[in-house]
Amino acid sequence: MSLNIYTLFLTKPDNKTLENIIIHFPDQIKNKILKYQFLTDKWRACLSELLIRKILSEELNVNSNALKICFDENLKPYLNNFLRQFNLSHSNNLIVLATDEDRKSTRLNSSHIPLSRMPSSACKKKISRLSPEKRDTQ
Repeated sequence: MSLNIYTLFLTKPDNKTLENIIIHFPDQIKNKILKYQFLTDKWRACLSELLIRKILSEELNVNSNALKICFDENLKPYLNNFLRQFNLSHSNNLIVLATDEDRKSTRLNSSHIPLSRMPSSACKKKISRLSPEKRDTQ
């Protein structure tokens, strides 16, 4: 089993940057992001999509366009074409992504990751990878 946890701390939303990023997304993802009323929610959705695609493509060593993200009846995301579990949660200015090689459920809530237990480099790098030995096992 290889559980990986990644964190992304949100920066202040910027409408111009958001527009420059989402023009590269497929229409389905772009429309999903643009449905949000507030800029902060659009920004969070945009960065969540980027985080998922960047991390999964790196872990699976494939182009992010090769990832086919689907949703089950409970709206839990899964990869249709790779054996990899993942889940995303967010709270305020924190996005947390968990990935696992196993096909078992990867349930995650951002409250499971206490900020006081994160390495200080996580704040500097914006994205950090916590090894299973360093994660909270509550």
